[in-house]
Amino acid sequence: MAISIAEAILQINPKADIRVANNDIDRIDWYNGTAVISKTDIQAKITEMEKNPKPEWIHPTPDYD
Repeated sequence: MAISIAEAILQINPKADIRVANNDIDRIDWYNGTAVISKTDIQAKITEMEKNPKPEWIHPTPDYD
């Protein structure tokens, strides 16, 4: 299971207006006054979501082989 950076951010702030390039935590653009969420908080939310998954969060990890 792979939780995306965007999914974690939207769990923290459902109204966040963001763009995440290549699911890279260092490449988040915050728009329209959306408060920046720290990398630590985003990573903690991903860990929480992985430990307590809900069906709507489960997406297969892409296979690029």
